[in-house]
Parts: sequence; structure tokens; C-alpha cells
Amino acid sequence: MAMRPLFFRREPVRADKVVLCRLIAIPIATLDTNAVLPFLNMREMDLQVRVSEVAYEETVTSFRTKMVKALIEVANGLSSRSALSLQHQHLKKALDARKRAEALYETRYRAGAIALRPLLDEHAKSQRARGGTEEVTI
Repeated sequence: MAMRPLFFRREPVRADKVVLCRLIAIPIATLDTNAVLPFLNMREMDLQVRVSEVAYEETVTSFRTKMVKALIEVANGLSSRSALSLQHQHLKKALDARKRAEALYETRYRAGAIALRPLLDEHAKSQRARGGTEEVTI
């Protein structure tokens, strides 16, 4: 009986010492099986790469969305702060004008030029103006 290599053998392979010895003795057959195995998993590896790419894209999209939301919140906060600061300045100017008007009415009242009622009305207006500035805080 002529010796044929294991990979051309037609009779059923038995797991005995002789077969194992031949398999170890033929390094080319062992090399072939080791070289072919990665190519059998090519499709699986390709799918794994695609899944990884999709996961990466999903992470990038999530990061960009969160970054845009954060920047919008910062922009809204800054615009609110500047709007409140501007409102505070206007209210402060209005309060200063009310105080000057109240001082003028008081001076007129002390000089006897006006009655008590206009002075009290001006004082009430000044109190309302003070209440408006206390509501606005920066």
C-alpha cells in the first residue's frame, strides 16, 4: 500500500496514534489548515468591522448632539444675563429719575408751592420704582 498524504486519503480517518503521528509529521498539511482558517472567518470579521463602524458613528453623533445642546444652553444663558443686565440698568435709571422727581416735589412742598397730595403721589411712584429694581437680580 502506497503512502498518500492525509489530505488525499479516501478511507475514513481513525483517531489513533498513527494518524496523529502522520498529521504531526506533515507540516505542510498543518500549515494549510492554519492558513485557511482566518479566511473562513473573513465574512464574520467583515461584519464585525461594520458593526464597529456603526457603533463609532453612533457615538460621534451622540457626542455632537450633546455638544450642540451644551452650546445652545450656554448661548441662552449668556443672552439672558445680558438682557437682565440691560433691564437692570434701565430700571436703575428710572429709579434715579424718580428719586430726583420726589426730591423736587419735596422741595416744592417745603417751599409751600404744592399741596401734600402730589408729594404723597410722587412718593408712592418712587416706592413702586424701588420694588421693580429689587425684582431684577443678576
